[in-house]
Amino acid sequence: MLIQEKLDGIKTRYSDITAASSKALRTLEQARQLATKFQSTHEELTGWMSKVEDELASSGAQSPAGEQIPQFQQRQKVGAGRAEPRDGDTGVGAGRGLLACFERDITHRALRRTRVHGCLPQELKKEVMEHRLILDTVNEVSRALLELVPWRAREGLDKLVSDTNERYKLVSDTVKQRVEEIDAAIQRSQQVI
Repeated sequence: MLIQEKLDGIKTRYSDITAASSKALRTLEQARQLATKFQSTHEELTGWMSKVEDELASSGAQSPAGEQIPQFQQRQKVGAGRAEPRDGDTGVGAGRGLLACFERDITHRALRRTRVHGCLPQELKKEVMEHRLILDTVNEVSRALLELVPWRAREGLDKLVSDTNERYKLVSDTVKQRVEEIDAAIQRSQQVI
């Protein structure tokens, strides 16, 4: 009888250990999946932000001015189309020889300066809004991950997410400001015309 009780105790203990191990394995698998998703979305977002920050820094705070505004407005309407009119087009300065070439050159340089990350500012503003979804995913995954990781790791993850949110806000605000500056320049040019 004593041996049977000890065997029953061992079986119960083995069952408890197996259940706890299975639960720990499920938790670790869930944490691994969340960590993988967090890493990939975080890398995508920070890579995009780095490119935008570099482009914003290299393009400076330049916006079109003077005679460049009407061409820029047309460019905004057309999107990322061509910068110079083709033969037969009736654009600003078409058919006026050297002056027309000079105006197209000024417009082309102005558009190049107002492009950021290969996009016109309005397009970049849309891109910022699209990347907001990625930031939301980073935030959601990090919250779920914070519930699973040991308390020692939470501070580092929380700081990383906080820094990423601040960086995104800075990029978003800078793009918004740049778009507003260009829109204001366009408004001023319309008042003059």
